[in-house]
Amino acid sequence: MLKMNLLHYDFITSSIKNVLNQKRLKRIIIFLIFIPFSILGIMTLLNNFQYKNNYFKSKFLENLAFDIGFYLKNVEIKGLKYIPQQDFHNIIEKYKNRSIFKTDLIKIHKEILKNNWVKNLHLERVIPNKIKLYVEENEPIAIWQNKNGNNLLTKEGVLIKNFNISDFKNKLPIITGEDADKEIVTILNILETNKSLAKEIWSMSYVNKRRWDLHFNQGLVIRLPSENVSIAWKLAAELYQKYNILNLGLIEIDLKNPNQVLGKVNFDKKLINNRKSL
Repeated sequence: MLKMNLLHYDFITSSIKNVLNQKRLKRIIIFLIFIPFSILGIMTLLNNFQYKNNYFKSKFLENLAFDIGFYLKNVEIKGLKYIPQQDFHNIIEKYKNRSIFKTDLIKIHKEILKNNWVKNLHLERVIPNKIKLYVEENEPIAIWQNKNGNNLLTKEGVLIKNFNISDFKNKLPIITGEDADKEIVTILNILETNKSLAKEIWSMSYVNKRRWDLHFNQGLVIRLPSENVSIAWKLAAELYQKYNILNLGLIEIDLKNPNQVLGKVNFDKKLINNRKSL
């Protein structure tokens, strides 16, 4: 009888434990489901609070920095030779009297590089109120005349359109002819071997996409060959040194044939007519 009572007690106890375990399991499941949503909600609230807090903190620090003088006031530009300083100031002006920390150097950099005079550019923020610009400009080597007008041409083949031609027409040679822009660097390198003669050239024509005619200030035209150009130019330099060919009244020296030199003289018809009348 005692044994039966014990078994009955154990059965009741086990049943109670099972019920309790089931309830506990349900609570655990509900708790586990509730936790992620609770965490997500808390994180959202914290993020919103942090955003607002950072915004007000940022705004406060920005105003504080401005009040103690950390705003863009001065601009220092180095390296300019051709570009007017005002072109840079026009771009930077809208950033003046604003927080130096809010000055968008990347945006300024992109805007300035739109100017085809600019080859390289470095910007530097200088605390408390200045930015420095270090500019490397493109260096023009010739004025290229074509159907689109006059353009300055650089060694790298960059075309510069915004310029005053009167500032360069007495300093740079004028080049004409199809594909002249592609061949200009090669011929200039050859001409550099005799600078005293080359500096008298005012214009160069690229003929039939094969060879160059050199036009000198004194009225002489030297016609170079399509091949062995260096040899022909060396011969022209020797003629210049020995006979001063620029001041002989010649209008043309033809060096296209490597075996001969042809020259044309400018006869003054008025002088000839005067002699006939004597």
